[in-house]
Amino acid sequence: MVLRLDPNIPLVWRTPDTLQLGVARRLATIENVSATDERIISALQSGVPRSTVDHIAAQSRLPRRDVDDLLGLLAPALHDTEHDAHRPRRQASQAVLIDGTGPTADRLADHLGELGIPVQLQSGHRPAAVVIVAHHVVTPGRYRPWVARDVPHLPIVFGEEGVRVGPLVEPGRGPCLYCLDLARSDADPAWAAIAAQLALRSSPSETPLLGMLAATLAVALVSRRRSAGAGDSAGRVVTLSPDGGWTRSEQLEPHPECGCRALPGTATARGSSAAGARPTPS
Repeated sequence: MVLRLDPNIPLVWRTPDTLQLGVARRLATIENVSATDERIISALQSGVPRSTVDHIAAQSRLPRRDVDDLLGLLAPALHDTEHDAHRPRRQASQAVLIDGTGPTADRLADHLGELGIPVQLQSGHRPAAVVIVAHHVVTPGRYRPWVARDVPHLPIVFGEEGVRVGPLVEPGRGPCLYCLDLARSDADPAWAAIAAQLALRSSPSETPLLGMLAATLAVALVSRRRSAGAGDSAGRVVTLSPDGGWTRSEQLEPHPECGCRALPGTATARGSSAAGARPTPS
């Protein structure tokens, strides 16, 4: 067991004998810090076995219960690096597929490569996640296969309001892109006809600025999903204005007429066939 304090969490002095763990979010306050405490904390910043911590304490005759108390206070930022090194990484060998072409797709590939994440440009092996780059609408043929294969997918859609990033769709957990189409059809009965026209058009909003911002946000979301699993990003859509000057975030909910929260791999197929007179999703 090698214990190490997370270097991303700052350790600062509040007073000459009081330490604070974390600044933006205070994780702990350690009062009456002794010289031995300082030696232990300094060692933990580099990473040491528990036996070394006990040895430092023994040299100063610090009771074990005091050592345990100190480690307990530091626990929110303390990691067993030896255990982490041997922990299998989720989907570490799987690629992210980019469905789309153009400058934003190229930026996505570059950003993913900089993070050491392999990029897949053609459908074949099951990817860890998919990023879809589109203009105005995402047609069903581009997202249904990933629902059927239970693959998380994230759309980047350029349009008149700028660019929308999201929702990050988690098949079987909802909401999905068909939910979004159903909601739009509820708001506007002519949405199906409008979407069919928009699917054939390109948007001038795919500027270098918006493409860079959208690609950066998408890579951050996909990278987090790929390494940490499903989080709280599902269903969230972020809209960036054409000049990049403002953002809007909204949370989508599963549509009651969509089956996307049913068993993975079967949800959208059932939902779309059961829709009957519902307009074709896009």
